[in-house]
Amino acid sequence: DQDEVTGCQDDSACNFDASATDAGYCDYADSGYDCNGNCLNDADEDGTCDEFEVAGCTDSSACNYSNAATDDIKL
Repeated sequence: DQDEVTGCQDDSACNFDASATDAGYCDYADSGYDCNGNCLNDADEDGTCDEFEVAGCTDSSACNYSNAATDDIKL
C-alpha cells in the first residue's frame, strides 16, 4: 500500500494522473470550455463561446438595445 498513488484515473479529466493506482478526485472543464477556461467554439473570436451567444442589438444608443446581446443583429 505504500506504493499506491491516489489521483484522477479518468483521462478526459483536467487533472488526469497517469501514475494513479487508486481512484481520486477528478476535475472537469465547464461545458463549452477546455481545461484552461478557453472556448472550444468561438467563430467570431469575441470571447463568448458560440453556444452561449445571444443575438440582439449591441448599440447602447439604439432603442432596441439589449444588454444581454453578444452578437449584433442588423435589421
